[in-house]
Amino acid sequence: LTLKPLVDNAVENVAIEHFHDYCVVCALHNPLAELPDLTLYNFFSFPHAVYQSDALPVLAEGKRNTILPELNSARSRRIGYRTDSINGLISAVENSSCIAVLPYRLARFFQIQKKYSIALLALPEELKFSSQTLYANWYRKNRHLADVKEIVAMMQKIASFRKW
Repeated sequence: LTLKPLVDNAVENVAIEHFHDYCVVCALHNPLAELPDLTLYNFFSFPHAVYQSDALPVLAEGKRNTILPELNSARSRRIGYRTDSINGLISAVENSSCIAVLPYRLARFFQIQKKYSIALLALPEELKFSSQTLYANWYRKNRHLADVKEIVAMMQKIASFRKW
């Protein structure tokens, strides 16, 4: 799964999900969970848990954020936790003072279906995120191609019917 389709003749890809709305996720015991509105000051004051996998470009110190360019600012986020596991990210947020920015539907899934003790907060008004698409990529000559396509079709169907 990647945020951009892989460009290779040997690789096939398909869009799984389109993320339009984002939110800030924090633990229910985090003081931010009690606030009616999240300010930029609050957003930049707390350490951030961030998801990074080998499929996504890793940001070197001092480089601009290419995954979420809206966070390029004179202020910088304090990264408190990095992981390549979305479950690890949610668990770190639930059990620490870290916050994370996630697509709303994904965060809601972890809150409702997985029953994590997390609060979902609206982003500060000053932060706007562009929509992103999640892609599934696989080698065309994969010996499990039928299974891969079945799983991808199931993921697309689930994404289209989710109402969180």
